[in-house]
Amino acid sequence: MKKNLLKLIAIALSTAVTLVVVITSSYAWLNLSSTPSATGMEISIGAKNTILIAPDVSQTVDGAVIHYPGEFRETLNFSKERQYDYLQDVVALAPVSTADGIHWYFPNRTETGTAATDDYLLDNTLHYANAQTLPDDDTVQGGYAYLDFWVVSPTHCELRVSGGQGNSGSYVVSLPQPVETENGEYGLDFSRQGTAACVRVGFLANDQKVTDASMNAYVRTAAFNEQYRSLRGIYQEKGGSWNSYPAAFTIYEPNADRHHADGVHILAGNGVDYVLCHDGSYVKTKPIGNQNGFPQPTDVMDRTVVQTASEWIKANENEYQVEQMFKAYLLGSSAQNVADMASGFYRTYLGYRCDNLLKKGTFFRNSANLAHALDINGVADAETLNGVSVDTVTEDVMIVQLEKNIPQRIRMFVWVEGADPDCNKVKAGGGLLVNLELAGGNED
Repeated sequence: MKKNLLKLIAIALSTAVTLVVVITSSYAWLNLSSTPSATGMEISIGAKNTILIAPDVSQTVDGAVIHYPGEFRETLNFSKERQYDYLQDVVALAPVSTADGIHWYFPNRTETGTAATDDYLLDNTLHYANAQTLPDDDTVQGGYAYLDFWVVSPTHCELRVSGGQGNSGSYVVSLPQPVETENGEYGLDFSRQGTAACVRVGFLANDQKVTDASMNAYVRTAAFNEQYRSLRGIYQEKGGSWNSYPAAFTIYEPNADRHHADGVHILAGNGVDYVLCHDGSYVKTKPIGNQNGFPQPTDVMDRTVVQTASEWIKANENEYQVEQMFKAYLLGSSAQNVADMASGFYRTYLGYRCDNLLKKGTFFRNSANLAHALDINGVADAETLNGVSVDTVTEDVMIVQLEKNIPQRIRMFVWVEGADPDCNKVKAGGGLLVNLELAGGNED
């Protein structure tokens, strides 16, 4: 049946997730140089129309951890939910690679800090997820982050990552950081924007029915809605091994056509050692996945939502609109250092809402068509890429099929993909803004 993608948002859901990760480590898959410092996250979700969203609530009953939704509502700000306090203390992200959201691979570093590309440390127990301290042995610096939330729909529909309409939508950008200029004034530094090209957001979802214990606990809460008689979505607990439940893992890759100013080199075939790719081209990433018990590069194009780069809008030839906003903020600010300025400007003054200051990238309509546009080296140059159709969603990749009035638990990950060619020499720029909009739609 033909999917009516133009009606996605109007039919079911418009959900925005805002995530800010402050990162100060240097990224390099083969050379991890500096130690990450502490960071925090700001996350909020807003739903429209008839779709509702709820925080994940967990408790231990008879030695087992059970999960159920809190109060379903149209909007949800994770920073105001006590169970998500841990997000404020997560240490900075470091390069890691995964193809399924279950097996996470880190480069096995030597005493010199380098690592062979075929030597990895495996984390399949969420040990380095949401880490609040660095390991004593310093084998891994930082890690990856995740959170759980619930979504419910009054109709059967498919849930997707969406570009949205107007100023809403999904995007990832590096936040330009305040700096002191030579004349003693303050401005924003745009020189480190490459980190956003390596960021990935993943959604793990399955349709496994949650235990009766979880349902019974949910029924006894004030948040219970009598329409919801079943719960879906089972995932491993931190420190525990993954069970046999099958799960779909959808990857959102933003800024896919952004590269370093001097280009990025990729290992090629056919006797050619390297291919140089410039801004505007797309290079397929093959993250490290578990194949028959061994770590191997894995093709995930059929599960990846790909978006072109989002850009800060210029007010004039020499200045961005966000720079003008920063100057306005400084007029009433009493901040004494650049760290306070960054927090005051992005968190307090803008509320991490930068939609009007950005031109969002577009989504490739069909991941299969994008894959067909790639050459033998997994590259599509700018001219070829311009010929691939785009839309507000990727129509052949969805997160999960929502069933009518059955709350679905979803696990969302955020990480820096170490197998991305751009990750080899990118240095972080202090902060990332991740804004997500999820769209639900049905089939005609």
